[in-house]
Amino acid sequence: MLEIPALSIDSLTVGYGSGPNVLEDLSITLPAGSLSCLLGVNGAGKSTLLKAIAGLIPFRDGNISVNGQDCRSSHASVGYLPQEGEVDWQFPVTVYDVVMMGRVRELGWLRFPRQRDRQVVDRALSELDMLPLRDRPISFLSGGQRRRVFLARSLAQRADLLLLDEPFTGVDMATRQELCASINLLNRAGSTVLVSTHTHDSKELPYDSAILLDGRRSVFGNATMLLEMARAAQEKGG
Repeated sequence: MLEIPALSIDSLTVGYGSGPNVLEDLSITLPAGSLSCLLGVNGAGKSTLLKAIAGLIPFRDGNISVNGQDCRSSHASVGYLPQEGEVDWQFPVTVYDVVMMGRVRELGWLRFPRQRDRQVVDRALSELDMLPLRDRPISFLSGGQRRRVFLARSLAQRADLLLLDEPFTGVDMATRQELCASINLLNRAGSTVLVSTHTHDSKELPYDSAILLDGRRSVFGNATMLLEMARAAQEKGG
């Protein structure tokens, strides 16, 4: 019996409004439980792809399925960490509030958290070393702490597929290592993880595979080989 892939994309075409296609006729498959990186030069469509999978933007053609289900009915099982600049960090919520948002699938809308939900949130915060900051407003957090809050939310959500958009941008090496440890933790806990990155460094994250994207086509394969191809493409582009 064939194993159902965590993510299956077939002939996907995506664009914004009435503008041109950003992604066109794209097909990708990710095995369940894998840790993969998404590579490509600026403008290749990496963020667009992650947003389409997460259900944040519609797509024009094709299909996306998560664990064998149409993505439009499986968004609750997808965790998404946006780029730093796409979040309003001045919004008046605490670390605890953000992580509790990951329990919406279990709670349903307009229901108060139960003791079990509070325990799951505290456990997720503890796993990501954020429990001492549970009552702190998110506006008071450092860049690395903000990213760990979203990872804790995905852990509380029990996301089957975790999409991380440039999680290492603008962080120092110590914070990067902490984030890598957190991502490894989520992967070992059972999440399939796809990391969009410009760093092209696999020392801290043992990627199983990589996707090299250029908008109209993708190459899926060995992470080391595709990381080298991505480096060469970046150097050629200046």
